[in-house]
Amino acid sequence: MIFRHLIEMMIAWCVMQVGSGCSAASEGLYNTTEGPTHASPTTSPEIRCNIIPGKDGSSLIAYEISNLSADTIHIINDNKNAPYQLMRNSDTLVIFHGLHAHDSRALPHIIEIPTTRSLRPGEILSGKTVWPMRAMRDYYGGHGTPVSLLHGAIKVRCEAGWWSVPITEADRARLLFPQVLASQHIIGYGPLELLLP
Repeated sequence: MIFRHLIEMMIAWCVMQVGSGCSAASEGLYNTTEGPTHASPTTSPEIRCNIIPGKDGSSLIAYEISNLSADTIHIINDNKNAPYQLMRNSDTLVIFHGLHAHDSRALPHIIEIPTTRSLRPGEILSGKTVWPMRAMRDYYGGHGTPVSLLHGAIKVRCEAGWWSVPITEADRARLLFPQVLASQHIIGYGPLELLLP
């Protein structure tokens, strides 16, 4: 009797699914409270990196971010401080144009959320850093460069973060930093070898 009742309930539920049918998969919805999480473009953007040695022992690390997709993408809008310099392991320098995880210097609930700028299809954004530098700068501030990245052979990698929807001034008031960080896509190039004096 109970089994028959369950069968009848399932049939009634299927009848109520107007236009979809019993076997149709439900369609996911975009929840605007979860941050910028729209589907990614079919073709990802690309980043290229190049090291140009100088005569004084320093090198120019140059990169280009190219939007190869048919959709506009959005990247961090921090022309004053980006790109950032990060250490990965003891011998790898990452030149990063994007938003990276915080460390003990910053608390997630008080971190300022950045706005983004558009990169249209076919558009290229370029940036550069001279290395070595005695002080490194990331999204949260500056600090001294570890000795392991100042002398000898090191690896260099260029990375960039992007979003498929913009982050506006209005978004900064409603989004949480972990949401913005989690919705960022990362592209990279390298590592390249750099020999310092």
